[in-house]
Amino acid sequence: MSGQSPVGYAGDILAVDAYALLSTEKSPTLIDFRTQAEWVYVGTPDLRALDKTPLFLEWQTYPSMQLDGQFAVHLESMLESAGVERGASLLFLCRSGARSRAAAIAICARSQSARCASATESRISHRLTFAVTLPVSDNR
Repeated sequence: MSGQSPVGYAGDILAVDAYALLSTEKSPTLIDFRTQAEWVYVGTPDLRALDKTPLFLEWQTYPSMQLDGQFAVHLESMLESAGVERGASLLFLCRSGARSRAAAIAICARSQSARCASATESRISHRLTFAVTLPVSDNR
């Protein structure tokens, strides 16, 4: 891929900034692209304090880590079902930022109306950041 960002891809943002955006604006939606195993064993974002509900869609399926070939179709359907407006900011989350960045780029390349960002944290461990900035419900 060239050094040029796809149209609509806003780039990587820190988890703290993603949470601030979710808490101060009505339309942004958080989409968790981790695997079902991660949701079960690590937990899921708890946005009840913001009166929001995250969406969940695997980018890759554990344990094979096979990419979902129908990912964009599934996401578009999920966004429509959730009533997310076209043009709303989409915040993509995964453990390291790699899957969420790839997913954000893929969906922005497909849809000129989406504004996407990948939530990441490069200096602090993901678990700590995730727990501090996005409250986690314990699924264990």
